[in-house]
Amino acid sequence: LKGIHKGLTHLFLLLFLFVSVSLLGAVAVGDVGASVVLAARLLLVAATVGFLLAASPTPSALKPLLVAMAIVGLVSAATGLPGLLSGQRLTGAIPPLHANAIAMLCGVPAIALVHNILRGKGTFVQVSLFVLLLGAVLATESRTALLGLALAAAMIVLALRRMRRSVAV
Repeated sequence: LKGIHKGLTHLFLLLFLFVSVSLLGAVAVGDVGASVVLAARLLLVAATVGFLLAASPTPSALKPLLVAMAIVGLVSAATGLPGLLSGQRLTGAIPPLHANAIAMLCGVPAIALVHNILRGKGTFVQVSLFVLLLGAVLATESRTALLGLALAAAMIVLALRRMRRSVAV
């Protein structure tokens, strides 16, 4: 049980890093209001889920949350493809989401997939889903979300004690 709490702590620290970098990007662009509200909501939900997982005997309760985030982000991204094809940033139509919201919804599950892939436990489906989520984040043109993903991946690599040779190559 102690290892589970340590893993959750690492995951929520990565999430906090991702949200912090996204907020720095919002400050740089001048779009602070909506981004602060979104970040606060995301962190409140993350704290709620963290407390539930700490009280729960099973760590697999996190998987449905990540799947739900990926589904909402990808559906919103898919409905925003016509705008993307006309040269605009990727924004969602159903549900109507701003580009940064899509980047957060796709970025957090992508971090979890990176963790699994870099541990050498990623399947073909997980790698394909990661590529799809990364494509959605790239299509939003959210540089800060991409930087957050890169920093989270770097932290995962640094936190791994052993990496399989097939992953390292």
